[in-house]
Amino acid sequence: MKKFLYVVAAITFFAPILVWLYIIALAKAFSNSSSSGFNPLDFLSMEFLTLAVVPWLISFACFYAARKKK
Repeated sequence: MKKFLYVVAAITFFAPILVWLYIIALAKAFSNSSSSGFNPLDFLSMEFLTLAVVPWLISFACFYAARKKK
């Protein structure tokens, strides 16, 4: 059960980051600028935090539950 909770915690933590990278890639796909790329500032937007808060809370809950299991 601990391994399952750790896997769920990892997936729910990294999934919003990967989805946001995909969204940014789609948004910049038709840009002709050579300087267009991924930027760490892309992750400081309120849209990203709004989409990521629920999976990160689930991730924290699963990680906490896995740590409490014996």
